[in-house]
Amino acid sequence: MESVYTVFDINDKIVYSTTDNGSNFVKSFKVYGQKNDVDLPIENNITLLSDSEKSDDFDISDENTDGTAYVNIADLFDEAEDIDYILPKHHRCAAHTLNLIATNDIEKELASVKSKSSTLWTYKQQCRATFAKANNLWNKQNRSTQVADSIKECFGVYLVTPNETRWNSTYDSITFLLNHIKVNFSKSVRLCDSIGVVRFKKEDIDFMEDYVTIMEPLAAALDILQGEKNMYFGFLLPTISILLSKYDDLLTKKRLNYCATLINIIKTSIETRFRKEQADKFLVIAALSHPYFKTLWINNNIIKDLAVANFKEAVLKKSKSEGIETSNINYENTNKHGDETSSFFSWSKIHSNSNISIENEISSFLNKSPTKNLLSPEVSVCPRPRRRPQLAMFPFSRLLRQAGITDAEF
Repeated sequence: MESVYTVFDINDKIVYSTTDNGSNFVKSFKVYGQKNDVDLPIENNITLLSDSEKSDDFDISDENTDGTAYVNIADLFDEAEDIDYILPKHHRCAAHTLNLIATNDIEKELASVKSKSSTLWTYKQQCRATFAKANNLWNKQNRSTQVADSIKECFGVYLVTPNETRWNSTYDSITFLLNHIKVNFSKSVRLCDSIGVVRFKKEDIDFMEDYVTIMEPLAAALDILQGEKNMYFGFLLPTISILLSKYDDLLTKKRLNYCATLINIIKTSIETRFRKEQADKFLVIAALSHPYFKTLWINNNIIKDLAVANFKEAVLKKSKSEGIETSNINYENTNKHGDETSSFFSWSKIHSNSNISIENEISSFLNKSPTKNLLSPEVSVCPRPRRRPQLAMFPFSRLLRQAGITDAEF
């Protein structure tokens, strides 16, 4: 990665590198990356990896049966102690993290359900039954042109099918299938009979409605965070905060037949995986600096006051480092060069404190109602890099590919 930064001459311009949650990336930045500043003590990143994420590591073995030799990346780090690699701060792809919550975390909880006494038993049974029918229908469409034509004749369109490399595809596919079955239920029954697929029952439709209701906030948040245009770090914490509040509302206001217990699993996973980010000063400041969010996403007054204090401190520090205070210079010192006119006025000799005006500007910014335009950039005095970091990993992946490196090779 450092060689890629060198090739593109961006070593001194990168503040964060955003990658996926693979443990190879996590280990690299843990050893050679700069440390992230957080307000609260956080457990080691590595301990938060799920079993599926740990599987991204290379198997530790001297040689495989196919003649391919595998190398433990930790050994490479030990052997390369004399090489001084310097990587920027690391940020895990927020979109990839949400995708892991919607897939790996939920599946892991379902796999642990072994008894009917579990609150997830009903959900698991209905989930397996409904998805078995849906997957059978999707597979038949993908494998047979005749079945695909029958489906198009029934619904007027081909079904949207899941794709492992396309996040939200399962949600989109279930939503599409549910909408067309509800509109053409009798036709869907005849279609299932004609192509040899088990009919969808009322229980299946109720489950899909619950599933869509539960997954809709998560899918919407994922779509927001994986955007590449007009996307800033300031989006992350407000998005996570609103996402959690939406699930709280679902628990209290929405009557669900099958998926109520799923909400607690999703909430717990979100809080666990984003616990470190919620304590990151950089992300808090970025959120407060965005005119669309400001402090509206913070419900706790104590946390809000602390966030505002951190924001003011960062702006004052940045303004001082950029020499903004020098606009109010002491003319008594500069009149040596012949500026006699200004020395006539008494206040020209008073060195004013620019911190007061900056604090007033900050207070004015925070007190104004948030802008109605979501695509507004952060306020200009916000400390930020010349090229804003991305929340999703796609630009970074493209950079590696342009340099002739793939994620697998890394």
